Amino acid sequence: MDAPPANDSARHEWIPCIIWLPRLALIITTHGIATRLLLPGAYYVRWSRSLGRKIYRRRH
Repeated sequence: MDAPPANDSARHEWIPCIIWLPRLALIITTHGIATRLLLPGAYYVRWSRSLGRKIYRRRH
C-alpha cells in the first residue's frame, strides 16, 4: 500500500529569490494578485496552494 505524500510546508513559505531576466508572473499587490511583468530585482516567491503557480512579492 502506498503512503500518502508528505505535506511539504516549506514549499508554501516565502523564499527570497533574485530575478535576472524579465518575465510575466503573478505578483501580490496592495489590491490583490495580478499578472505583471517582473523586472530584474529582489523578490520573495512561494507556491500558491489555490492557484497551483508561483506567486511573487517585492522585497523592501
